[in-house]
Amino acid sequence: MLSKLQGQWSRAKNAFWNLRQRRHGCCEEGSRILASGRILNSGPAQNVILGKRSWLAGELLVYPHGGRIEIGDYCYIGQGTRIWSLSHVKLGNRVFVSHDVNVHDNDAHALSAAERHRHFRELVEVGRASFAENVAIGRIEIADDVWIGFNATILKGVRIGEGAIVGACSTVTRDVAAYTVVAGSPAVQVGQSLP
Repeated sequence: MLSKLQGQWSRAKNAFWNLRQRRHGCCEEGSRILASGRILNSGPAQNVILGKRSWLAGELLVYPHGGRIEIGDYCYIGQGTRIWSLSHVKLGNRVFVSHDVNVHDNDAHALSAAERHRHFRELVEVGRASFAENVAIGRIEIADDVWIGFNATILKGVRIGEGAIVGACSTVTRDVAAYTVVAGSPAVQVGQSLP
């Protein structure tokens, strides 16, 4: 009986969390935001799109100064994964992103030490900071049927081709061809994947 009540409580809590998070993005039919998932988006809901029957267990963050994240249909974003956008991150359909993956379409900080310090002081002293200028950005596109292994990092300005596999703990700094397997830091081709 206790087990049944705990199960009902857990389902109710997860349903409430899912509903609460959905208001921060455009969530298609059958998509779910799991208990560990969250959307951080202070702009319009259209800045974050979660496709049909996609599950979010990680974090989608759109910076207040801009950015867009599009997740296709039947995708899974693993627990502890962070997809942060100041430009544009687009995932195709049937993309599987393992746990603890980092996808960043920007450098997050300026090259200038003085500008980084000014930005941090604003955060500490005012509670918010103006837009950090001179931050390098670059669109990320991850095509259909890609699998990204745990602890991988995808950096700004890359395209990962259809059906590619990114090995665990890899760092992707340049484009990945379709149906290839890449691994390492920086990631290099180590094999072929299958359609």
